[in-house]
Amino acid sequence: MLSGVDRQGSGVLTARLRDKTHLLERDHVRECELTGTKPMVGHRVSHSQIKTKRIFRPNLVRVTLHSEALNQNFPMRITASALRTVDKLGGLDGFLAKAKDDTLSSKALKIKRDIAKKAVA
Repeated sequence: MLSGVDRQGSGVLTARLRDKTHLLERDHVRECELTGTKPMVGHRVSHSQIKTKRIFRPNLVRVTLHSEALNQNFPMRITASALRTVDKLGGLDGFLAKAKDDTLSSKALKIKRDIAKKAVA
């Protein structure tokens, strides 16, 4: 195996190297727990308009969010924009109240259910 070409010269390996969607398979853990933002594939465009595949990864930060209803802290990996939205909506409880269930991770969904149970009781 030399320079990314297999012995038959079919170029299957070279095509795999050019197609960077296989890199997204490793990036499945790079997902926001609140908004569900995942890496995207796009093009890097040079001045001469040559398009090269690249990956746009979300800006994930590790934060500890406090739930006032449950009086607990929850460590999470969320995007910086989601953190700004959490601040805008008045904390984790306010964000989860307005968030749709299909975008939340299983951990955030459990927190949302616990807050709803606490509000009923």
